[in-house]
Amino acid sequence: MAWIVGMTATGITFTSASSSPAPGDWDGVKLDSRCDAADVILEWVTVEYGGDNGKGDLYIYACDATISDTTVAWSSTWGIYVTSASPTLSDIT
Repeated sequence: MAWIVGMTATGITFTSASSSPAPGDWDGVKLDSRCDAADVILEWVTVEYGGDNGKGDLYIYACDATISDTTVAWSSTWGIYVTSASPTLSDIT
């Protein structure tokens, strides 16, 4: 099971390790064909300063995950890049 659910007040942030973050500092979060879509939920999550993978902060490939109440910011490429998948996305900033 791969639920990543933050508290509404604080959430969970995936970000650069740099003290002066910049877009593209790291690859970002990748959900790929190894996921069991029924068990992949991202909720109250922030993903920022990614995109070094050439896809985006959040790269979804062949994974029909559920992602809600999530912020995607400061990517060097796309915010969310989806290919060969039909994820459920709601309340994305």
